[in-house]
Amino acid sequence: MLGLFLLFRRKILCKSKLYFFSIAIYIVSVILSSILFLLSQATISIILGMIIYISPLLYWLLYDERKIAVYFPQLIVGLKYPVLLIAVLGIVQFYISPGLFGLINLNGPVDPYVLKAASDAFPNWMIYLRATSVLASPQVFGLFLILYGVSFWFYAPKSVVNLSLIFVYLFAGAHSGNKSFFLILLLFGGYYIWRTGGLKRKIFAVCVAVLLLSVVTYFSEEVSFLSRIVSLENIANEEKEGRLSIYKELLEEVSFIGEGAGTHQTLSGELSDEPAESYFLQILIELGIIPFICFLLIFLFRYIEDARKINIMLFFIALSMIFVHCFNAFVFFIMWGWFFVSPPSISGNGKL
Repeated sequence: MLGLFLLFRRKILCKSKLYFFSIAIYIVSVILSSILFLLSQATISIILGMIIYISPLLYWLLYDERKIAVYFPQLIVGLKYPVLLIAVLGIVQFYISPGLFGLINLNGPVDPYVLKAASDAFPNWMIYLRATSVLASPQVFGLFLILYGVSFWFYAPKSVVNLSLIFVYLFAGAHSGNKSFFLILLLFGGYYIWRTGGLKRKIFAVCVAVLLLSVVTYFSEEVSFLSRIVSLENIANEEKEGRLSIYKELLEEVSFIGEGAGTHQTLSGELSDEPAESYFLQILIELGIIPFICFLLIFLFRYIEDARKINIMLFFIALSMIFVHCFNAFVFFIMWGWFFVSPPSISGNGKL
């Protein structure tokens, strides 16, 4: 009813009615799915899970189109120093103090690598530690910094200070050892080379990229966060015992109505017994078939609406959601704005 009211008052952001209704149906299906489970088991996790699923899209949906076109870039650029603090804390954590001098509560939910490193002798932890900063998880830390770094590149003026900030974001994010971080960095680098400059500039950029990859490969055996993403054998073994086994187990339990919102999320300060390791799979497992299809339609109709443009950030977000489940984390709230923002050009001026 709220969606229809906004639609008729022409206050909604979406130009495409199909896109708007795909989001509206998704939100309604999440609510109905949660109500169904609340009738049989009234638990706080279902209520929290429902709110977490619908609040980001609903928040950005209620923005006026003209306001978000100004507000979203300002928000991205305006957060550069708070994000810098998060990045610097990750670097400090990796090289100086795994527990950030007591800032991280080691008695609460904390990444097991951080917990182990905090009890080890300096500098032994650097053999295995993956930086989390204050974001509790290396996946959240690495993925957030790469998505924010690319967003900041699009909107921030290309000054020495801003380019230095991007370097710090990327340097810190690499210490998470997050495969998604390096994959998006590689893809965006290729996209940037393809979209800018002449043949000589492209050849120079490719040579620089090859040089950097060679340096990374050379030092990968000595640097923990590099070794886990450079060795194809390590990646295959880790994913076989990790994500692939989780995917297989969860797909065998898929039901039409799902298991209930919040069953695979970290809620109320408690770690989930079995994280889905995929946001798409998490929606399918928790909410069931109908909300899952509606969520896929959000991406589909967005691309139909922008058929002549490439929303590279929406592509990176969709790619991340395949392999990472952490889009429920509070720091990703800002990234949902990309569902409603037209993609800027590679230089940040105009549109593709």
